[in-house]
Amino acid sequence: MQEAIRKWWRTASPGFAFGIRIGLHQGAAIAEGKQMTGDAVNPALHTMGQADVEEIVISDAIHGELR
Repeated sequence: MQEAIRKWWRTASPGFAFGIRIGLHQGAAIAEGKQMTGDAVNPALHTMGQADVEEIVISDAIHGELR
């Protein structure tokens, strides 16, 4: 995903500002249109908030599953 964004960025209009940060968490969530609800939503938002631009951060829950 990061490489695809870098390729796209090279063709973007000069002066166009764009940044992406990704936080990954696991748990139950329900999509209702564009609204997400469930126990995993707030931890996922918190995890995303820990990421800097062009960074992917995983939650402790995912880290524990990967170990």
